[in-house]
Amino acid sequence: MWNFVAGTVCGVMLSIAYVWYDVSPPSWLELPDLFQRSLKAAVADEALVDPEVPEATRRRALEVYFANQAERAAALEAKLGFPLPRAMQTRRVKRAAQRLLTRWSGYDALLKQPALREAMSQKHGEKHGAPDDDTLKRRMLMAALAEQPVLTAWLKERSRVPTETNVLEVLRDVGRLEAASSCRSAGQ
Repeated sequence: MWNFVAGTVCGVMLSIAYVWYDVSPPSWLELPDLFQRSLKAAVADEALVDPEVPEATRRRALEVYFANQAERAAALEAKLGFPLPRAMQTRRVKRAAQRLLTRWSGYDALLKQPALREAMSQKHGEKHGAPDDDTLKRRMLMAALAEQPVLTAWLKERSRVPTETNVLEVLRDVGRLEAASSCRSAGQ
C-alpha cells in the first residue's frame, strides 16, 4: 500500500516538475502512459486556471495540455467556435495586408522609372492613354491583392469587397486589426 502511495506522490511531483519546469524524469521512474497523461493534464489544468502563475509557466502548461489531452483540447476548441484558428487566420491576413501596403510606397519608385512605368501602364492601364500614377498604383495593388487568396476570401466573408477606389483604405483597416479582438468578436 505504501509503495503505491509513495509512487503516486512521486509521480505527481514529477508531473508538476514536468509542467512547470520542463523536467523529464528518468525512464525507470516513468509512470504508465495513461496515468502519466492524466496527471500532467490535471497539473496543466491547475496552472492554466491559477491567476498567480507566471506567463512562461502558463504557456508551458498549455503546451503540455495540448500534447496530453489533444482530444479534449480539440473538443473545447470546437465548443468555443474555433478561436485559435480564427486568431491564426486573422494574424496571417493582417500580415498579408501589411505586405501589400508596403508595396504601395514601392510603386512610387517603380513608376519613376520610364521603362517600368510604361510596362505597368500597358499591363494595368487603359487601352487609350496611360492612367495617372494614383490610378495605376491602385490597379497594381488590386492585381497584387488578387494573388492573395486567403486575404481575398477573408474580405469577401466579411463583405469587404475592395474596389479600385477603396482598396487602400480596406487594406489599412485590415492592417490595423488585432487577432485577439477579432477572436473575441467571432466568439460572440
